[in-house]
Amino acid sequence: MVWIYALPTWLFFLIVLAVFVGLSTGGLLAYRRLVPPRDEVSHNDVAGPIVGTIGTILAVILSFLLIGNWQEYDSAGSVMAAEASSIADVYHAAEYFPAATRDALRSQCRVYVDELIADEWPAMRQGGRSNAAGQASLAILKTIAQYQPQTQAQQSLQQSVLGYVNQFQDNRRARLFANEQGIPIVFWAGNLFLAAVTIGFCYLFRVRNEKMHLLMTAALAAVIATLMVIIAEFDYPFRGDGQIPPWPLVNLQHRMADPSLD
Repeated sequence: MVWIYALPTWLFFLIVLAVFVGLSTGGLLAYRRLVPPRDEVSHNDVAGPIVGTIGTILAVILSFLLIGNWQEYDSAGSVMAAEASSIADVYHAAEYFPAATRDALRSQCRVYVDELIADEWPAMRQGGRSNAAGQASLAILKTIAQYQPQTQAQQSLQQSVLGYVNQFQDNRRARLFANEQGIPIVFWAGNLFLAAVTIGFCYLFRVRNEKMHLLMTAALAAVIATLMVIIAEFDYPFRGDGQIPPWPLVNLQHRMADPSLD
């Protein structure tokens, strides 16, 4: 499903909506022309409970997918904010190192944040990542690991900053993984099948007013299509138009450039 993120959200929504509504209403017109009306009451009595059961199953599955995707989307945003916070901790803790180490750390933190915003975020929009950002994070780790503490206080400081570095690297890995792990194709296929069966059973209802029957069927198809588009757009939190913006990193970038903002 990753191909959908190459399209603007509005265009993808219109395409899905047109396909769902077009197929459902076209199928209904064909059904009404090919199958003559018989016993309307028995048709409605039989079709009602069946379509209700299938529709409930579909609604429950789509609801769980929507809620689960939103929770993962929100969690991905929290991971990104925690990553920015850990980088800020490294940047501020650098003040207590000797001048050479301090300047190196602060410069590397600025490079890392700049690479995330300018390179990695656009790459993640297409499902990629920035090798330059990865190298910048390793440079920060190398600077801390090679520092030779002279006192117990300096050793404690080194261990604390190593912890911050490990935290933002772990958060970066979690962020990248969240942008690679989506709903398996078998789930989409199953949901499309359930949607087709649900809409198909609506054909069995005998409604004398053809326009009203078409309107009800189109409305059901539009609702299902809308839910599926929302689920798809939230499936990968850093792709497409629904990409989580890097505001915590942008704010950190501004504070690094102007220390008076801290």
